[in-house]
Amino acid sequence: LSEFVAEANEVLETLAHDVAVLDAQRGREPEPELLNAIFRAAHSLKGLSAMFGQERISGLAHHLEDVLDALRLGKVQATDGLLDAILEGVDLLTVM
Repeated sequence: LSEFVAEANEVLETLAHDVAVLDAQRGREPEPELLNAIFRAAHSLKGLSAMFGQERISGLAHHLEDVLDALRLGKVQATDGLLDAILEGVDLLTVM
């Protein structure tokens, strides 16, 4: 568990930083490189948490990954509500 926590904290720090950058760009078209980095971090957290049997974290990371994938593929827009949901998801993952 301590290995998981250490690895997860590293991923979450990167994820939280990049999501904060995304939030600061609110109202503009998100940068594709930034969206890809956020998606990869969520994907990494999903896999890491599944590997360590942390199903609740893995499930939430999977949902966040789905939303981020739709955003980066242009299937959904970066509305205020969507950005708020992403921020809340990252906050909840940090608490978990």
